Amino acid sequence: MFDALGAEYERAFAGSAAHRASLDRLLEHLAPGSRVLDVGSGTGVPTARRLAGAGHRVVGVDVSPVMTALAAGQVPDADFR
Repeated sequence: MFDALGAEYERAFAGSAAHRASLDRLLEHLAPGSRVLDVGSGTGVPTARRLAGAGHRVVGVDVSPVMTALAAGQVPDADFR
C-alpha cells in the first residue's frame, strides 16, 4: 500500500501542526548528538530531516522500499533501511 503512495504520503501527512509540535517537544528533550530510531520513517520528511538537521544520528526503518528510497534521497545525513 505505501509503495503506491510514495511522495503523495509526504504531501498528505508531513505538514500537520500536531506533528511539528511533537517534533519541537522531542528536540527540546534530546541530548546533543543523540541516536534516534525513526520507526515507520516513510519519506524521511519531516521527522528524520529535522532530527538529522539538528545534529542527531538518525536511523529510519520502513517496510516500504519505495519510501526508504525516497527518504535516502531526501535526507542524506540519515541511514534508512
